[in-house]
Amino acid sequence: MSTRVVATSLFRQFSSVRVALQPIWTQRRNPDAPRQRYFSVSSRAQASEGDQYHAFVEGVRSSPAMQKIAQNKEAMDALQEVAIIMQKKGVDLSKRPSMFTMMKVVSDPEFRAAAEKTMEVLKKAGVEMDRELIMKMFSPDVEKNTVHSQSYAARRKNHTNPAAVALLEVMERKKSNLCVSVDVTKKESFLRIIDAAGPSVCMVKTHIDIIEDFDEDLVVQLTELSKKHDFVIFEDRKFADIGNTVMLQYSSGVHKIASWSHITNAHPVPGPSIIKGLASVGLPLDRGLLLLAEMSSEGTLAKGDYTNEAIEMARAHRDFVIGFIAMKRLGTSARPHEDFLILTPGVGLDTKGDGMGQQYKTPREVILERGCDVIIVGRGIYGKGDGAESEVIRREAERYRSEGWKAYEERVVA
Repeated sequence: MSTRVVATSLFRQFSSVRVALQPIWTQRRNPDAPRQRYFSVSSRAQASEGDQYHAFVEGVRSSPAMQKIAQNKEAMDALQEVAIIMQKKGVDLSKRPSMFTMMKVVSDPEFRAAAEKTMEVLKKAGVEMDRELIMKMFSPDVEKNTVHSQSYAARRKNHTNPAAVALLEVMERKKSNLCVSVDVTKKESFLRIIDAAGPSVCMVKTHIDIIEDFDEDLVVQLTELSKKHDFVIFEDRKFADIGNTVMLQYSSGVHKIASWSHITNAHPVPGPSIIKGLASVGLPLDRGLLLLAEMSSEGTLAKGDYTNEAIEMARAHRDFVIGFIAMKRLGTSARPHEDFLILTPGVGLDTKGDGMGQQYKTPREVILERGCDVIIVGRGIYGKGDGAESEVIRREAERYRSEGWKAYEERVVA
């Protein structure tokens, strides 16, 4: 069994184990100290999980495995070392760790080394750390394959929307979780960049309304390129009006977005009517919708309650809403098996910002540490202006594809 699997499993419920063993640690430090019960759920958000968490702590405390560990000083010291490292990495051990926190710390070399050492010590103590036992001890309420650890192929069954299924199939088929965002104003440059990057991407994101010489032939050629290179088209329209207006914007006008774009997106600001209006056009065409739950720009207002409301709106319209534009996996702390696709902008390998409020994360940070599904990259691939030479674009697209897929393979539990 890999060190990463052990580290992940140890981390998932280590706060519970730490709570279970804390009275013993305290007693060993100070034999005269009164025995205490260490149990804390400090936020209202966790209140609904309090009874389950308490029951789990008591179960761990009374389990044969924990009793055996409690009698072994070396095992206790090893677990205490892991706890110290977790605290040093900013983990609140009184709470169940979030998926984002878990993925970030599990990727840390110091924690993984401590986890490997702990596994060896526990084995010496007579606690055989096979996969089944680890899952039972440290993740009794989480199945082996939560959404973020499943393969893209396995996740197809979680979706009924054809656009979501098509995207997951393309990602698996091309071994790519890269979306290229093509924000240029000339038709020729637009199509050239897409043709160059096409072999390495699972998706092309467009802002069709910025193209100065737009015509129907552009849509024809874009559609042909999507078939040639096997990618999904995502028009980044960011609809933000009442239901009837967005219905017309989506279906009509100059661009007729619904007729050619597999996926589009919308702000949740107008409320559920915006989803209903877009769905009335998109669902019959097998289209999918993303909600903008978070944004990558500095000073964004898309956070907190706004993000939470976006999640609830999506849950009420699962037939059409396939996921979010967001900076991390959303909603999994309460519903770990809920599967929304997370597409993340602001990804870069060579810079941290653009001077205009954009903040960049690496593919590894986005895919592995934050649990997102698709990295969105623009200027990092094609450069400035009308775009770099086609060969440069091909090379950069493949570089980002490789980094994104490598992070994904590290994340997925076989």
